[in-house]
Amino acid sequence: MIAEIGCAAPPFEPRLRFDHAFDIERDFSRKRGITHAHDHQAGPGDAARRRRAGHRSGGVASANDLDKSTESFPEGSRVTWHADGEHLLVKDTVADGHSAVAIFRWWDQSEDRYHTFTYFNRDGEGTTRDVNMDLYEHTTVNFRACVGDWKGSLENSSDTIRNCSSWEVSMA
Repeated sequence: MIAEIGCAAPPFEPRLRFDHAFDIERDFSRKRGITHAHDHQAGPGDAARRRRAGHRSGGVASANDLDKSTESFPEGSRVTWHADGEHLLVKDTVADGHSAVAIFRWWDQSEDRYHTFTYFNRDGEGTTRDVNMDLYEHTTVNFRACVGDWKGSLENSSDTIRNCSSWEVSMA
């Protein structure tokens, strides 16, 4: 399993869930920071909660300045970050029988550590998996493109992840 980088285990048991791509992810929605759009319904207190926590809406850079892409080497996957709307796109670029993989992490200043997530696109060459995120404004994000082989669970598949690009850095 892809472990959290440079941190101890969370003080609670993360719940595992299956999504439409049969991917298993750690769900840290109980903690501040990331939730997935299909897991979270915005409520009237969300904006006030973010303001109290010191987060502002709007940024100094335009979203286009923060949009980034990276590709695995040798080719096989392309991962693109769209800061406006916080979408991570995982595209399979080669018909080679392997899955495109994105490793995504965001920096949590309050805990002084990264939260790391792994996303597989196992739908084949030419397809793109769109991961819609919900992060606080000005959150530092890192991602890399890799290839791997889906083996039914993240625990069984993590040893197959290879050919990763270097980390790309942006902001939400």
